[in-house]
Amino acid sequence: MLNEIKDGVLTGWKIQVKVIYKLTGYVGLEPTYCIL
Repeated sequence: MLNEIKDGVLTGWKIQVKVIYKLTGYVGLEPTYCIL
């Protein structure tokens, strides 16, 4: 169950990071997820 929650959180981060990439125009900025 913990793994499922972890996967859900990581997936949420990836989606948010992608949105930020699109808005900022920056790609490959991995640390972006730390800001969320």
